[in-house]
Amino acid sequence: MLTYHVIRRKNIKTGDILYYPQLVTAAADDRAKIIERIEKKCTLASADVKAVVDALEVEIIDCLQQGRSIRLGDLGSFRPSLRCGKGVKEEQSVSPAMIKRVHIVFHPSSRIRRALSVKDHAVSFYRRDKKKKGDGTNQPGTTPPGTNPAGTGGVPSGTGGNPSGTPTPGGTPVPTGGTAVPAPVGTGGVPSGTGGNPSGTPTPGGTPVATGGTASSAPGGVPTVVPANH
Repeated sequence: MLTYHVIRRKNIKTGDILYYPQLVTAAADDRAKIIERIEKKCTLASADVKAVVDALEVEIIDCLQQGRSIRLGDLGSFRPSLRCGKGVKEEQSVSPAMIKRVHIVFHPSSRIRRALSVKDHAVSFYRRDKKKKGDGTNQPGTTPPGTNPAGTGGVPSGTGGNPSGTPTPGGTPVPTGGTAVPAPVGTGGVPSGTGGNPSGTPTPGGTPVATGGTASSAPGGVPTVVPANH
């Protein structure tokens, strides 16, 4: 499988931005890895495979230095080629100084070409998109929908019959219309939505206060009734 990513190039003539696939070059396999894999596929030891590969390299170099091409069957062929500078008008002026370098031309065999044929669907491709900042993550200071921010008592805003969106201690929402909602025992507060302390309304600690009296805390945390002054 060949991996590619998308690049963009500007057309010099028209100025349009065009997009093209570009091959992602993977890490190269060195000679040691190739020798190790060959050793596992045949009865030769790694030292024997290395000796054959070294001898093949020497023979290829020797043939190319003599100007001969090399044909290696299903691997392909190698031949030397010259890269020269500017030409001259007179034949007598041609000299080796015009030669810049010797270029090696490799022609893959028909077997290799078929193995990489796009027309025959011999190879598959995988697109690797470049990751953009912020993809799949929340921006700092934001909360995903449907979740509760820390410290709200576990009640989302505007849900659970609490249009006002104000959570009460212990996580019990306050209904609209002034209806009293008993506070849990031990919360240390008067129930929300009451306009005072009517008869039978729970007081801190869960003990009701009788009408006409004022609740005061006695030692041990039990409320007592103090008669009102007339």
